[in-house]
Order: sequence, then C-alpha cells, then structure tokens
Amino acid sequence: GSSTYTQANNIARMIPTSAPIQLISSPVHLYRSIKTFEKARFESVSGQATTEQAFDESLLLLKDEKGNITKSPDSRPGFRYNMWSYLQYEIAVLREWFAIAWYKIKGYI
Repeated sequence: GSSTYTQANNIARMIPTSAPIQLISSPVHLYRSIKTFEKARFESVSGQATTEQAFDESLLLLKDEKGNITKSPDSRPGFRYNMWSYLQYEIAVLREWFAIAWYKIKGYI
C-alpha cells in the first residue's frame, strides 16, 4: 500500500483542507497519522483509536464431546499467549517510533 504521507496528500487534493477530517487508526499509529494530515494543511484533524479483538484464551483449552474442559495443551497457555502478545505490541511501538523519526527527517510531520 501507500504511505500515510501519500494518502494525506492525495486526500488533500480531493477535498478542501478546511473540511474537518477524522482519522480512525491503531493507537500506535494515530499520532503520526494526525501529524501527517496536519502537515498536509488540514485545518481540523481529529482521531479515533481502534484496536484488534483480543484472542480468547479459552480457545487454547482441549474439550471433550460434551464441552467439558479435559486438559490444557500445556501447563500455562495464558502465560505463553500473553508473552507473545506483549512482544507483538513492543515491536509495533518500536516500529512506530522509528517511523515517526523517519517522517520528521523527511519533513512529513
């Protein structure tokens, strides 16, 4: 896909920059999105954060034909799931910090 910078400038050519605009994005990306649209000369930019739906840990449990929990595939499925989920968030935040720095260097924000 295209970058936030490209999208902001394309939209600025389609609608008046005096028109209010609301962005819907992930919480991690929202700051950079708003700053990029402001740099594209939009006068009134707001944002709404949205998140992914969390995975239900109960899906990791094994059940018999009656639906009773028989056992867990490992002793701590919640720990394993949370460890990988939090690592994913840390990577996303780190990536966004680098993206913000890159956008500042390029003059996009």
